[in-house]
Amino acid sequence: MPKILDTFIRSLSTVQVLIVSFLSVAFIGAVDYLTGYELSFSIFYLAPTALAAWYVGRPAGFLVATVSAATWLLMDWASEHPYSHRFFPFWNTAVRYGFFAITAHLLTTMQQNLDREQKMARQDGLTTLMNGRAFLETAQILFNLAKRHGHATVVGYIDLDNFKQVNDTSGHSEGDRLLRTIATILMQSVRRTDFVGRLGGDEFAILLPETSRQGAEKVFADLRERILQNVSAAGWPVTFSMGVAVFKKPPPTVDEAVRLADEIMYRVKSMGKNRILFEEFPPAETPVG
Repeated sequence: MPKILDTFIRSLSTVQVLIVSFLSVAFIGAVDYLTGYELSFSIFYLAPTALAAWYVGRPAGFLVATVSAATWLLMDWASEHPYSHRFFPFWNTAVRYGFFAITAHLLTTMQQNLDREQKMARQDGLTTLMNGRAFLETAQILFNLAKRHGHATVVGYIDLDNFKQVNDTSGHSEGDRLLRTIATILMQSVRRTDFVGRLGGDEFAILLPETSRQGAEKVFADLRERILQNVSAAGWPVTFSMGVAVFKKPPPTVDEAVRLADEIMYRVKSMGKNRILFEEFPPAETPVG
């Protein structure tokens, strides 16, 4: 299907897609009636069935398949097709419904598998957070919007201090449990409009759209306190170094934004770890005199 048509259909609501599907069935049925029983149009009923199944779901596909089969039966009766036994039209209807329903089932199964694969391609397998690729792609979209509307945007880079010690002393399974716990805390601590990603290893990134430095300071202070409380309660000997870049005007690319936040985080590491460092971009001008 051409991408422009796919985009248009996806812009429709569920009810609108169903209306289009039913209207298509009615149109095909009318053509089927006008051409008579000698010229079969059965296969064309697949189009509205497939449309409903792919864009709405399996129940909708089965519903349109039922309406399609019933419409074919009504048009067959209206055309006064002679049969040697009155049972045959119902048998043909059942066969057609079976064909339509199987097609709807296969299409929705394919759609579910495709959605699952796409989700897995953008999701970190261990923590279920966004992976690095998904985070950067999403962040770029939000940065473009921030540039257009002149909104501030914040990128935070978080690195676990002494994570290797957990793996070495307690095993990788315990290290994985620690990472999953951190991921859960991060997701529970941000707004629904914020985004969290695992960039690899023990490094995480947070994107806060439309957030000032003052707002970022509160978010990351609360976040750090909550994380430290949880890891302390679990007995994990780790702390956290956080570099936070506040962009009054976003840089040209998200890669540059993440790099700047990463550099701030490494400055925290060089200062003794276990703290938060904020920096604004572009930097505030130093008063003269």
